[in-house]
Amino acid sequence: MGENALAFRVDRLEAALVRLVEAQAATQGEIRALVEAQRRTEERLDALVVRVDQLAEAQVRTEHALAQLTARVDDLTQRME
Repeated sequence: MGENALAFRVDRLEAALVRLVEAQAATQGEIRALVEAQRRTEERLDALVVRVDQLAEAQVRTEHALAQLTARVDDLTQRME
């Protein structure tokens, strides 16, 4: 292999290495963006968990109030009969 052929191959390898470094930098940027998106998703999920818990508690209170109202209506119905 001649000196020119070797220099050509080295140049090609250097160019490929530059492309790989650029691709790695782009990949790292994308990973950082994905990490940030994941963080935001987890924050939103945490907020949704809190809200669902609040709604579940409100549902229990509503069911309790409905049971009380049903009992009162039953009582009034018996008294009217």
